[in-house]
Amino acid sequence: MRRTLFLPAPWSALVVAWIAIAGCGSSPPTYFYLLSAQAEGPLARAGGSRERARVIAVGPVELPLYLDRPQIVSRSASNELRLAEFHRWAEPLEENFANVLVENLTRLAGSENVYRFPGLDTPPVDARVAVRVIRFERDASGPCVLVARWMVSDAGGAPQLTVKRGDETPQTAHRFEASAPVEGESPAAVVAAMSRLVADFARAICTTEVIRFEKGK
Repeated sequence: MRRTLFLPAPWSALVVAWIAIAGCGSSPPTYFYLLSAQAEGPLARAGGSRERARVIAVGPVELPLYLDRPQIVSRSASNELRLAEFHRWAEPLEENFANVLVENLTRLAGSENVYRFPGLDTPPVDARVAVRVIRFERDASGPCVLVARWMVSDAGGAPQLTVKRGDETPQTAHRFEASAPVEGESPAAVVAAMSRLVADFARAICTTEVIRFEKGK
């Protein structure tokens, strides 16, 4: 005849607590990551007779809501996302992206007159760059992908017609789309590829005729 063992309530609670502690002890460690500035500059610029803008403000910078989470997001299928529970951003990705974009632009411009917008320490500006990121993650096919739209406005916020090098059509909004291979399978390699994409995006912004950091010679 099978006997069932009944534990007093205090002992039952102790056993449950021990199991919970044992389970926590077997959890893998959590790793934290940051994007980093990769651009090297300043970019070479042709001389001109026009005045070049002295101060550039970058912002607002908006990322899609599906990226508003601590876990690193990757795409496992066209309409399916995967969250890396134990590989997380050390700060909100939107904040990190904006700061690194500003740092890349600062390096490419060879000037300290690039600021976050809005910001308490932002002086009067000559132009402002607003950014809306559409996609920013590792694609199911392997590389990391960055798709973004950006627009240049004047100090008052009025959109400016701008021309990118190699494009003869003036427009108020521009689209950036690029991919970067991941050199390895680790999350650190994914973040490194994403950092390279932010640097490529900064270079694309710097090729716009209205983004002029120095006075023409």
